[in-house]
Amino acid sequence: MANIVNIINFVRGKEPRDRSLDLTETIRQEIRLNKKYGFQNTILLQYDALNQSEFQTLIKDADDGRTEFGFWFEVVQPLCEKAGIKWRGRPGFEWDWHVCPGFLPAYRKKKKKRLVDEAMENFRLHFGYYPASVGSWLLDSFSVGYMREKYGVSGFAICREQWGTDGYTLWGGYYNGAYYPSRENILCPAQTEEYRIDAPVFRLLGADPIHCYCEKSPYPRLNKGGLSLYTLEPTWHCGMDERWVDWYFSTVFASENMGFGYTQMGQENSFPYPPMKNSLRMQYEYLAKAEKAGLVEVKTLGETSKLFRETYRDTPATAITAINDWHESGCQSVWYDCKNYRLNFSEADGRISIRDIHKFDEKYRDRLLDEPTDKDTAVYDTLPVMEGMLWSDEETDAGIFFGRGKILSVCRDGDELVIRFSADGKLVKLFASPERIAFECADDFTADFSVRPDCSDIVGFDGGVNYRHNGFEYRLEVAEGSFDGRKFASENNKLAFVLK
Repeated sequence: MANIVNIINFVRGKEPRDRSLDLTETIRQEIRLNKKYGFQNTILLQYDALNQSEFQTLIKDADDGRTEFGFWFEVVQPLCEKAGIKWRGRPGFEWDWHVCPGFLPAYRKKKKKRLVDEAMENFRLHFGYYPASVGSWLLDSFSVGYMREKYGVSGFAICREQWGTDGYTLWGGYYNGAYYPSRENILCPAQTEEYRIDAPVFRLLGADPIHCYCEKSPYPRLNKGGLSLYTLEPTWHCGMDERWVDWYFSTVFASENMGFGYTQMGQENSFPYPPMKNSLRMQYEYLAKAEKAGLVEVKTLGETSKLFRETYRDTPATAITAINDWHESGCQSVWYDCKNYRLNFSEADGRISIRDIHKFDEKYRDRLLDEPTDKDTAVYDTLPVMEGMLWSDEETDAGIFFGRGKILSVCRDGDELVIRFSADGKLVKLFASPERIAFECADDFTADFSVRPDCSDIVGFDGGVNYRHNGFEYRLEVAEGSFDGRKFASENNKLAFVLK
């Protein structure tokens, strides 16, 4: 498809955590930078911002033909009250970032429809059309399907992979880029047209493919960088570091990505401008150079969604290849995503392993789809097959370990990703395709299956691995080779897994 960057700045009308904050300053400066560099960009407006005169003035200033306006869907007090729904926020909080009441998963389907209807009609009142793009940290598949089918929303954006930040957990999803979600679970790509919502979902914030995965691990050996929030956000550590930005762009766009590289730049206006002034300017300057060099194209979220739908009838296979680590820890990481699963192949401390596999099943239901939450937090997930962070403990590193080695090269062969790596002196090839995960070597080889002893998602071994997660049963089957409950062994120099 292309290497695409979306500049997405989203705008709230209230900030109860710091009422002295000038919420217009950050977005004003972002608009100024967009105009200076002539970038296409997307501004997503929350309901309360849409209805405030100071933001209406900014919108007029930004409307130069290169800016797309869309909707940022956090539920706020005026939206609730206009939709005839009681506001459950904390006293004095017109916007409350807790999942209940600040996000659609806290509401039943009838109320979701009322909130969506009011939001869309209010947007049309201001702009004369319905938004092509809608974003939020948390969306649910019912609301996304409703907005797509009734209002023609072209594409959606949700939070990156993270564990518990601000109470929002999205774990096990399509790691980067975009996918067509299941009607049963917003985080899970659909496998069939019956379950597929015909609008792509993009992941926000630009997550580090090596260190983001274990940033919330309580075990320092897993978080090699020792930081949190390994993202492109200009207000945090990595986004302020030009070295990291250069490494990230090279990793996502100049390394093997199977034909589609994507990231999002920008920052919400709840963060003050002065601390991010230099890093935001640095990122824009870097993006201008990358665009001039032909490394990336800068598009609006709506344009990208349209192009995605024209290019892919189904969720594509994509990759992120990080052979070198900006943090100089020596770690390597390759992500492969397709409509059936995600895979992370990793090297750390000289050990080579599958760090993560999550199975995507369109019938695995979002646990909040029918019963909305009344809590501050929410969990969206898919089906863990190997879970390098959550299945580790003080004594155990979880993974499928092939021995000591390095990732040597990564290349594409159609929808298949080919990874060459060394393991205990042997040269092995990994073939990741939508159908299976396979390995070949000139000699026979083994791989150790390691998880903490009390891992409750694993319910048995019988030549493969049987799982039950959140009541949903599935299986890793050994299609070639063998497994004795602790170790995989190749047969005729081959080993292959199939997820069922």
